[in-house]
Amino acid sequence: MDFPGAVRRDLTIELDGEVYTVPPRTAPEWLAALATDDPMGLFPGLLADDDDFAWVVDRLLTEPDFPDKLTRVSRKLLGAATGRDWWVADRLVQIARVNWGVISGHLALNGGDISRMDIATFVNAVYAWCIRNAEQDKVDDFDAKLSLPPAGVDDDEFDDATAGDDFMAMMNRGGMGMGTSA
Repeated sequence: MDFPGAVRRDLTIELDGEVYTVPPRTAPEWLAALATDDPMGLFPGLLADDDDFAWVVDRLLTEPDFPDKLTRVSRKLLGAATGRDWWVADRLVQIARVNWGVISGHLALNGGDISRMDIATFVNAVYAWCIRNAEQDKVDDFDAKLSLPPAGVDDDEFDDATAGDDFMAMMNRGGMGMGTSA
């Protein structure tokens, strides 16, 4: 059984038969890459080898379908790094983005040092913050909404730019009220 975040390790990702390595990165590095809303922030942005980065950028400039490949690879990378479906990890990151002051304060008060966390530990902490005071039925509702792939789209077609907004709107419509106070 794999416990993402429990052991820091390189992540390998395959693209068109080539294997690339992403070294262990901290949560702030992942969050900075995700904050760009550009798939290149993750891949090739987090690659270990500058030559790999240059090769990917060259392909981006010469192959019309390459941006779609980068998006798919970036999503697989996020899923592998967090041990969750990529859309679940993305939604938890969006929740953290919207509630950053409270979440970072909660982590600090409880001894959590984000600079020492990997992305798996960080999204786990955000999840724990979201459900910390909820009754089990609310946790079950939250989990169902969190893990539901976007309606009508394959995960390869999911729009990262609107994922967090759509999920937050869905939570607000459900009146769940989780994740709004320390």
